This record gives sequence, C-alpha cells and structure tokens, in this order.
Amino acid sequence: MKKRILHVLRPVEGGIKEHVKLLSEKLCPYYQVIIACPSGTNLAKVLEKRGIQVISFELKGDISPWSDFKNVLNLAKTLEKDKVDLLHLHGYKAGFVGRLASLLCTDIPVVLTLHNYRDYQQESILPSFCFTSVEKILSRKTDIIVTVSQALRKDLLNNLAIEERKVVNIYNGINYSDYGNVQERLLKSEILVGTAARLAPQKGIEDFLEAAKLVLQQKNNKRIKFFIAGEGPLRKKLEKQAVKLGLKENVFFLGHVEDMPGYLSSLDIFVLPSRHEGLSITLLEALAARRPVVATKTGGIPEIVVHGVTGYLVPPAQPLPLAEGIERLNKDFKLRSSLALKGQKMVKDNFGLEIMVERTRALYEKLLAGI
Repeated sequence: MKKRILHVLRPVEGGIKEHVKLLSEKLCPYYQVIIACPSGTNLAKVLEKRGIQVISFELKGDISPWSDFKNVLNLAKTLEKDKVDLLHLHGYKAGFVGRLASLLCTDIPVVLTLHNYRDYQQESILPSFCFTSVEKILSRKTDIIVTVSQALRKDLLNNLAIEERKVVNIYNGINYSDYGNVQERLLKSEILVGTAARLAPQKGIEDFLEAAKLVLQQKNNKRIKFFIAGEGPLRKKLEKQAVKLGLKENVFFLGHVEDMPGYLSSLDIFVLPSRHEGLSITLLEALAARRPVVATKTGGIPEIVVHGVTGYLVPPAQPLPLAEGIERLNKDFKLRSSLALKGQKMVKDNFGLEIMVERTRALYEKLLAGI
C-alpha cells in the first residue's frame, strides 16, 4: 500500500504553484499524494483534473489568529483521519500552522520547503523577535527544512540558528521538454522585452517600469515594447505608475498567462527585476526557452545566472543598471544569442524536473524509514 503524503500550502501563484503541481504529479506513481489548499483556486482545479486528491484548506496568507487556530485543529484531525504518513509544508505560513498541527498528533515526519525569503529583518523589533523565536522553536519539531537555493539555506542558518544537518538544498526543477524545442526569435522590426511575476513588492516590477522609461528615452528605441505577465495586489498601482511615466503606448499588462512557453518564445529579452528571490522558476523557464536574460543579483539568482556567460546580472532595486542591461542586449544580437544558448544548456544539465523529484523522493524514503 502506498504511503500517504500530505502537502499543505496557502493561496499561491507563480513559482510555488508550479513547484507543487509538478512535484505532486511526478510523485503520484510512488505515493498517495494529497494536497490541502484553498478550494476553487487554479491549482486545485488543475490537480483535480489530473486525478490528484485535493482537500479544501482555507489557509489565509496573512496572520489571522482565530482562523489560524481553527486551521491547526482541522489539519490535526485530517492527519489522524486520513492516516497521513508524511507532512510536507510549503512556505512560512503553512509551516507555522502545519507544524503546530503535527504536535497534536502521533509522531509524523515533517518536511518544510521554503521557497522565498521572509522579510523579518525589515520589520519592527517586536514582530522580528517574535517570528525568530517562534521559528526557532518550531524548527526543532521539523525533521527537514528544504531550501530552493544555497543563498536561502545560508540565510536560514545565519538568522535562525537551525541545526545544519536539518537544512537541505533541493533546487527547483522544470519540465525541460516543454521549453527545449522553442526556437530562437529572428530579427524583427520590434524588440519585445518581457517579465513574468506575481505583482507584489519583492518582485521589483516598479523598477522594471522605471527601467523601461530610461530605455525608451534612448535614441531609436521607440520600437521596443515591454510586457508584464502576472497578477497580484500591486496591479492597479503599477498600471497607474506606467501611465504616469508616459509608458501607455509601450508597456502592456497581460494578466495571468496560461501558455508560458508560448509567451516566452515571443520575447527577445526576458527580465527578472526581483528585489528578493529564492530561486525563480520563471527564470529557469526563460533560459530553457533559449531567451537571453537580464536579472538582478539577489538571493539564488546568481546560482542560475553567471554574469556574461548565461545571462546579464545587475544590482537589485536600481532601475538605471537594469535599463543599461536591457540596452546592452538590445544592441548586441550576437551577445543575446550566445547568452541564450549557454543558459539553455545550463538549465538542461542542472535544473531538470527529474533531479528535483528524485532528491525529494530520496528524502521522503529516508524519513519514512525512520533514518
């Protein structure tokens, strides 16, 4: 009989959603995979269509004491009722609720995957102290914490003083076959520059817009068009910023894009302007689609992009260097082709979905065996 693995996550889009979808699909032959997530979401609908069991779990993204308390009790009941063999939590919020629930049950292995940084360093002293104290306590009750980049692992060890043996790095992986056959774009009359991200502060879309304005101010650059794929809480604010900057004719907000390979294949240059980033799945996808990238040097991004070899790196939260990177690739077609080709090979060799799945499965087997 297959062991039962329960994944728990809050409402998510972008990289975390894609990670959980791909991982759960690939692990189904080996385990009975159950996903606890908010009902009616795109992720829930996709998983249900593919025959994966989904449990409605209305976990809010923000701290909500009464709701969180009820979720702890409900999750504890689920763990007992469904005889879950291993609990896999995704993100700090699911990690908080899930680990408290596990304490109310019989002993069960707990894995927590951290996909991004939590900006506890930038909060006021009290929230930062409380978060750090609670996380240190809960980390003792966690069998393994998985980080998606070495930078995230280092940050965790330095800031939360977690035992080094408990923190394991497993890079995000993508289904390379979805992108490997995308052809290089030929020279066209227009240059298309795009990004894709959840429209939230840490993604740096404000910097992307400021950089777009600087690029368009250069001579003969009116033919450049900028595209932003994704939804999020900042969309209206960003649209107003684009109008204020005079970018209405050159910047286009696309909303949610279902066909990411098709979108990426339409671009000449992909830009990742993140201010904070664990390890961007969209960046991996852009490289797999053989697109030259300009990305910020933050978090795990330098573990993917080698400056001048597999892409172009610039400082985060600085529109001018971002604009200079875009302009450099805009003017040099040979450089774009060279970066794109080497970037594609790097992703194929190091960030395949099979590698991520096998490392995760090996981790599960070790914990289920009690080793």
